[in-house]
Amino acid sequence: MSLTKSDPTAAVPTSLNTQATDPLPLPPEGVDRKTGRAIPISDSEWQQRCAGLEAKLAEIDAHDATPEETYELLMRNIDEERRRQGRPPAFHGQH
Repeated sequence: MSLTKSDPTAAVPTSLNTQATDPLPLPPEGVDRKTGRAIPISDSEWQQRCAGLEAKLAEIDAHDATPEETYELLMRNIDEERRRQGRPPAFHGQH
């Protein structure tokens, strides 16, 4: 893959490049405009949405080459900064 100044999307993998494909359809509205309340959905629709989201997150994760140690260091640094501020850690026990 070669990068050129004329194509700003060249560095984006095709599967994540929304300009290279048709736009994704918008999800159905989740809020009733009249009442402001969430529109209920069936259990099967909820499961389908969760499965679709999990598949998309797995696809994104497959393109991520960041080592786990980087995330652990980030969480440790955030927790350390919070301790200096007198706040409880945000990621206690996760790193």
